[in-house]
Amino acid sequence: MRTFVAAARARNLRRAAEDLFLSPSAVTVQIHRLEREAGCQLFARGARGVRLTPAGWWLLPRAEAALAQLDAARQGLLAFREGVAQRVALAVSPFVARTTLPYALAHLRAERPELDYAVDVVQSVDIAAAVSQGRADLGLSLLPAPRGGPVTAERLWSEPVVLVVSAGPMEEAEGGDWRHVVSRQRLLTHSHPAFWEDLLGSLRHMGILGRTMPVTDMDITRRFIGEGLGVSFLPTSVVWEELATGRMVAIQTDGLTAPTSEVFALRAAGAANEGGEALVAMLRRLRG
Repeated sequence: MRTFVAAARARNLRRAAEDLFLSPSAVTVQIHRLEREAGCQLFARGARGVRLTPAGWWLLPRAEAALAQLDAARQGLLAFREGVAQRVALAVSPFVARTTLPYALAHLRAERPELDYAVDVVQSVDIAAAVSQGRADLGLSLLPAPRGGPVTAERLWSEPVVLVVSAGPMEEAEGGDWRHVVSRQRLLTHSHPAFWEDLLGSLRHMGILGRTMPVTDMDITRRFIGEGLGVSFLPTSVVWEELATGRMVAIQTDGLTAPTSEVFALRAAGAANEGGEALVAMLRRLRG
């Protein structure tokens, strides 16, 4: 079943073999065996690879869910073997994993040593699916769960988003006027999954949007700003050290409704566990 899922994702048996550290012939044999057992064809073969048949599309989400449950069971047994009372599977956005989560886990290790966590760093757009499919007990995301779905969202905290420039020549050249900064400097965009489209729309409406460069990671955006490659809007927790030491400057954006960055706890509806709730409580405590 794991071979089937890998082949479906890769749409190529050779790439699936590389992902699974198997030979292409072994993957082919396993797929043929599964198709014989299923009594129907799961893949249509072509010159450019393979694609799922209707039967394959029907099987794929069920196979992924079954494998997620199997992996969770294995993790649970490993936890028992290691003497851990409970291991909680987390799906965490890179932003949360790099900022608040390490401090929360360090405090919990001191206060609740019987709890244990497995951390999977996942883009926020994929966290709700990880929770709904049972691959994670708790998600920590920059996006809420889709409305009406099987996953609930609880907002844990929000923080300001500020326009950040590298201290020195760039800041002095624009005289600290944020409109000049945004219109004349390259704006590094799309490092946050929630607010950029609305923010860009506001800047266009104000007629001050100049050159842009999408950079889809906040830490990389911070590094680019430090190297003088552009300016950007970032949550304060991403650049607090640079702001505190004067290496970067936050410019006031008078006349612009600045966005905020929010963090949500995502859970499967009706599902909760002690370890997950202990982590949520700790995160709230640390964020005040």
